[in-house]
Amino acid sequence: DINKKKYKINIFHQHTFVLTALLYHFISAIKRDRRNQKDGLKPLKLDYIEKEKNSDTLFILGSGSSINQISEKQWNQIEQHDSIGYNFWLVHDFIPDYYKFELDLSKKNERTSFFYQIFDEKWDDYKNKTIIYNHFNFKKEVPKQILCKMVDNQIYYPKYIYLPGKDEESFHLGMKYFNKLWLRESYLFSKRGSITMLISFALYSGYKKIILCGIDLNNTDYFYDDDYYLNKYPKLNSGQKGKVHMSFDETLNPLTIDKIILSINNMMIQNDGKHLFVLNKSSGLYPLLQVFN
Repeated sequence: DINKKKYKINIFHQHTFVLTALLYHFISAIKRDRRNQKDGLKPLKLDYIEKEKNSDTLFILGSGSSINQISEKQWNQIEQHDSIGYNFWLVHDFIPDYYKFELDLSKKNERTSFFYQIFDEKWDDYKNKTIIYNHFNFKKEVPKQILCKMVDNQIYYPKYIYLPGKDEESFHLGMKYFNKLWLRESYLFSKRGSITMLISFALYSGYKKIILCGIDLNNTDYFYDDDYYLNKYPKLNSGQKGKVHMSFDETLNPLTIDKIILSINNMMIQNDGKHLFVLNKSSGLYPLLQVFN
């Protein structure tokens, strides 16, 4: 039957594409390891995380404007459990247990030099926390502005593999191979943004409840657009254009971040008896994800 043959050929091509892409990203991960370790960063390993964990619940702190609507009761909940902030969370007054960031080293982005300035200003608040730097461009040296901080504290890097997949079907296949090949025992994964790596970090670290805070997606307003932060950091802006977050915009890429997170939830979280929530209904991920109570 011709249709059956075409179907089998398509399946074969899809598996070949995904496996080839996974191999390519695995090799990239090895190159990142070499660069990071050469420059003095340490790989983030489970035995270290287990010593730092104080809860089975992790709050992931994004930069959406809904952060400014978090109630005092909710902040108390966050303080009682573990939390991780990333990138320009740095400007917020709340200091999380973990902090992860990455940098645009193209020298075309003014936000990078502005980041260094804020990082210096806030270093006393963060120097005793777990700092994770995703130095994804292994062709460039780790910036001296980051290396100098290791006098006070070791900075870790995430070992991760970028998951292949141009659409939901091939992305599902990429996740299946990531699981089947036991890569999740040693590596985090990433796909289309920091939030996926942070969810992966939570899974790798054994957290049973993961709560997404300020992952709004359905607008381009940020918590630091508020006058309180603009008075402190008048130069800070998100650089986001349009009405929704770029990763949430189907016109830019049909495999949007909500589809990716839903797939991760279905295949890697619920299957393991764990739970992924949003903190508020205002998130573009609601009602795909339940609200944490």
